Amino acid sequence: MTSEPLVATGLFRGVMAAAGGRCQCEGECGQPHAKSDGRCPREHDHYAANTAARSG
Repeated sequence: MTSEPLVATGLFRGVMAAAGGRCQCEGECGQPHAKSDGRCPREHDHYAANTAARSG
């Protein structure tokens, strides 16, 4: 099951499709993302390894 917002679902789906389901962070979170070509490796609705929360 994939979580989606209750409103603007079409916009959300378009953005997620363009991003390939991945976070579009390029270091704004404070991590350099050196192992992933500068792009955050987190994916929507997947476990975020360094926090108890899910990313996305």
